[in-house]
Amino acid sequence: MKKKFMCMLMAAAMTLSMAACGSKGDDANTDDNAGGTDNAEVQTFKLGSSGPLTGDNAIYGMAVKQGVELAVNEINASDSTIKFEFLSQDDEADGEKAVNAYNNMMDNGMQVLVGPTTTGASIAVADACYTDRTFMLTPSASSTDVTADKDNVFQVCFTDPNQGVGAADYMAENFADAKIAVIYRNDDAYSQGIRDAFVKEAGDKGLSIVYQGTYLLQLLRSARRCADCRRRPRLPSHLLSARFRDLRAGQGHGLCPHLLRRGRHGRHPRYARL
Repeated sequence: MKKKFMCMLMAAAMTLSMAACGSKGDDANTDDNAGGTDNAEVQTFKLGSSGPLTGDNAIYGMAVKQGVELAVNEINASDSTIKFEFLSQDDEADGEKAVNAYNNMMDNGMQVLVGPTTTGASIAVADACYTDRTFMLTPSASSTDVTADKDNVFQVCFTDPNQGVGAADYMAENFADAKIAVIYRNDDAYSQGIRDAFVKEAGDKGLSIVYQGTYLLQLLRSARRCADCRRRPRLPSHLLSARFRDLRAGQGHGLCPHLLRRGRHGRHPRYARL
């Protein structure tokens, strides 16, 4: 997650910087007598960004917002003939609210969208952008559904299939004989996408998946099956640690504290967080 956080921050800043540099170069090539930026006509674009600025996912939305603001401020302070007016909306990582945020920025004259931040919100907004022919670039949404059949929608982040396939390949190389439990969120496009890709690749690699289900209740059930390795796409660490404190104590779940403490055949359970 730390790597993805930094990826979002850098992608937002780099995208705008490249856009400004590219536009400036194009102007120079098309007008040999422009005489430099002092005499060149300045173009200003309204650029919008949406993401969760409040709630559990605010850290991701704020990373993108601050990255865009950093790039906009640097470009506007430079001698570039391209300038940006920045608009921002909080979508709380919700698809419906993300579409409302998009519509609000469009009403205020937005021409370019950097965002949304999360996958579910990006899928919802991408359809509106395609219909309106608005340029959209999400720094962090990872589902292939975001850009599918949309020639004006782009994404910077690695996709869900890349993550799921990479995780399965790593486990095939390092945990080939492990029993694997896959625990995911079926109400989250990001988690679901990684799960789908992981399960397919794991099957192709001959890995043994003994359980699939959504957490948190299923986390308890997978412990009963003595899975050696649990694949947990996007499981919040604070929920995980609290749940395992209960698991280790065997509180109210009919589970053996010794089994949870030592794992099958006296070994500690293995976990892969990729």
